[in-house]
Formats: sequence, structure tokens, C-alpha cells
Amino acid sequence: EINIVLTPADSARFTMPSPVKAEALEADMKGLDILSSIHTIEDLEMAIDYFKKAIAIDSNFARAYAHLATSYLKYPYYGGKNNSESFQLAEEPNQKALSLNPQLAEAHLNDFLSLYYYKWDWEGAFSALEKTQELKPNNPEVLSNLMFYYIVSGKFEKAFETCNKIRQIEPTNTAYWFYKTLIQFHSRDLEGSLKTIDEGLKLYPDFYSLLELRSWCLSVLGRHEEAVSSYKEYLSFLEGQSSAISNGVAGWVFARAGLRKEAMKQLDIVEGPEAAYCDPVYIGMIHMALGDKDRAMEYFYKGYQEHALEIVFLKRAPIFDPMRGDPRFEKLIQDLKFP
Repeated sequence: EINIVLTPADSARFTMPSPVKAEALEADMKGLDILSSIHTIEDLEMAIDYFKKAIAIDSNFARAYAHLATSYLKYPYYGGKNNSESFQLAEEPNQKALSLNPQLAEAHLNDFLSLYYYKWDWEGAFSALEKTQELKPNNPEVLSNLMFYYIVSGKFEKAFETCNKIRQIEPTNTAYWFYKTLIQFHSRDLEGSLKTIDEGLKLYPDFYSLLELRSWCLSVLGRHEEAVSSYKEYLSFLEGQSSAISNGVAGWVFARAGLRKEAMKQLDIVEGPEAAYCDPVYIGMIHMALGDKDRAMEYFYKGYQEHALEIVFLKRAPIFDPMRGDPRFEKLIQDLKFP
């Protein structure tokens, strides 16, 4: 009655019978619910347990395998495992998902993440993302990954086009302001970034992730006192649930502001023997801001060896400008063979 026109991919998907046991579906949905509002490593582990439960109930439930793989890929963000360990864990369940359902968009998106952030196969990653788009056209999550691909590739006009497309699909999605700011930051429109952040915070005062981006912009602009104030405000929103990543960025902001004691405190947190896993690139950023380029390069090399997530931003992000011209850093960029 509403005259929906299905794509060939949709038609194929809807004609494939896929019976699922109710208990498995319930466990999978509970895991997804946790992933949608995850804050800690404990949340992530709980989601993983639900996806494993779903698989135990129904060993042919392709989507649960894909969601389990997706969960493994989130480990580096929450201090669980490094990027290499995470992608190795994700490989088997994701391949199982694809064997059970070759048209499963979630599994193809995981493929993209593996090719892009782990294998650094830039062309292969784009092909995997195109396949995902065929299966899930106009999906905001897929489009956001495409936007990040364009940012790292330096194709900022395409990144803006993709960002605006996400907004057209979901006009009230707060992530639009974060994405737009991020593109402006990487394209070095720092004043534009600050303007976008102000606009976003007027609409959504509790969207505290924008405070972190504001700190980045202010720090790069040399407005260090404001950057420190903004980042401390951001940390207060986390309510004691700061991550290794937020500690790393805090150390960078404080060090650039000349607050060596505060920066060293953050460095002790991320480098200490009891520390949760922290992407080595963030630790390198603190040493870089403290003026120790040798130590910074040690961590950037470590990030390269374990295929750290943040490595993909080394070529163009303004944060790494102090390293540009250093032969070791330039060689690392060449070895990555960025698009």
C-alpha cells in the first residue's frame, strides 16, 4: 500500500528464511542494548556474555556471531586488549557470521573495520564498505564509517557530504555536531570547529563529547588555559568513569599548557604497572607534548607494531604537527602507505 521499492539486496534478504530461537534473539537484543550505551569494560564483557549465550542457544544465529565480533573490536576503547588482539578475536566469529549469511551487513562492516584499522588495506576496506552500503543503504552507522574513511584520506568535501547525509536521515541525531566538528578539526578549520561546537552545545548542553573536541581545538590554537578548563569540564561529566584514552588526551592537553606535574600524573596512570590498556599513540602524544620526541617515537612505533587504532590519523591530524619533519616520523607515514 505504501509502494516501497526494494533494492535487489533487500529482495534477496527478505526471501531468505532465517528462523531464530526466541531465547537466542532475546540474549542478542540484550547484548545490543548494552552496546548502545556502553561506558566501561565491565559493560563490554556483559554484552559479550549475552552474545555468547545467544550462540550457545542457537549455533546458526549469524547476527549473534557478527555482534560478538563487533564487541571484540571495542576492546581497545575500554582498556581490555590491544588492537591486534581484538581483531584476532573477532576474525573467527565474523567469518562464521558470513558463512551463515553472506548478506549480513553487520559482518561486512566488521570486515571493513578489520581491513581499515588493522590490515591497513585501504582499497579493500573501501570495497567492503561499498558492499555494506549495498546491504544497508542510508544507514547512519555505515555512513559514519565512510565519513571517517574520507577524513583519513584527506577527502574533506566528501566527508562533509556524508556528514550532511547522516543529518538528512536523522535530523535530531546529536552525532552530527560531533562529526562536523571532527571534519573541520582535521581539515584545520579550527575556528569553524569552535563555532560548530558552540552551536551544538546550545542545542544539546549535555553533549559533553563536544567539550573534548573543544579542548583539542583550543590547545592546537595555543589557547591553553581555555583548553585545560574545557577538558577538566569534560572529565567532570565522566563522573569518575574516565578511560585510559581520556587520561591520555588529558596528559596531552596539560603538557601543552605547560602543566608538567599534571601531565606526568596522567602519564603515570596510563603507563603504570596496573594500568588498563591504552592505545600507545595517546601515550606518545603526552611525550610529544612534553618535548620528548624520542620517547614519543617509541610509542608511535609500538602503535605501528600492534596496529593501534589511532595510527590511521597520524598523516593529517593537527595534533601530530610537532613531529612533522622528523625523519623517523615521516618514515613511519611512508610505511603506512596512506591513501
